[in-house]
Amino acid sequence: MPGWIMKRAAEQGGEFSREAAQELSSLIDNDTRIASQEITKLLTYVNFNRAVSPDDVDHLTAFSGNLSVFEMVDALAQGSEQKAMALLKGLLEQEDPISLFFMINRQFRLLIQAREILDEGGGEAQIQKELSVARFVAQKLNNQAQRFELQYLIKIYHHLLEIDVWIKTGQMPSDLALELFVAEMKQ
Repeated sequence: MPGWIMKRAAEQGGEFSREAAQELSSLIDNDTRIASQEITKLLTYVNFNRAVSPDDVDHLTAFSGNLSVFEMVDALAQGSEQKAMALLKGLLEQEDPISLFFMINRQFRLLIQAREILDEGGGEAQIQKELSVARFVAQKLNNQAQRFELQYLIKIYHHLLEIDVWIKTGQMPSDLALELFVAEMKQ
């Protein structure tokens, strides 16, 4: 995706640094429609006079979709199941339940990896580098991972596997499975 972003920017007569293209890619989750809009916006912001930098991307680009997933996971980590459920219901109005399930699954996989990095003495910079995520994402992962024990994250991830099976085998509708997941989340 970063290569695609850089190519698209060049086609429009502008330029992205490699780091800015990676940052944008991590924020938009490979959505080329949104990427095209963001590229145009960012190139206009720099007035086509210089390469778009990672700071430009951080300053102007909203975190697509996953921001609310971050908020929901924050609420779960803080023990606020009611807030997490409200956020989930809002997400279910905006997103397909299956897509939302994959975002939640991805978030907990990243949290496991971030927690392992923290447990080995690493920090935010190492999370960013090893997980190839934007600085904003690394910061969120660092903060969230500190709220969970690794074994608890692994337990959650295994539960997400069970939910995946329930959804794929038709044992439970995806939206109901996600609501049950949030309701059962207790540390």
